[in-house]
Amino acid sequence: VILVHCKNREQFFALKILRKEKLVKNNQVGHTINERNILFACNHPNIIKFFGCFKDNSYVYFIMDLCFNSDLY
Repeated sequence: VILVHCKNREQFFALKILRKEKLVKNNQVGHTINERNILFACNHPNIIKFFGCFKDNSYVYFIMDLCFNSDLY
């Protein structure tokens, strides 16, 4: 997960980067698709807001709300 800055909105986001090769090797493709679908469907103040996802030849990217100084556990 890396910090990204949107110049148009003057806002920061968290960008989760998943390597496709690793997802296939660890049989996590279905889990990743489910994670995306669940995050898209959720709209609750206690759940991190999901803005979207995209992919290229090697990676899948999830754009999510940034939570400073918090522990999700």
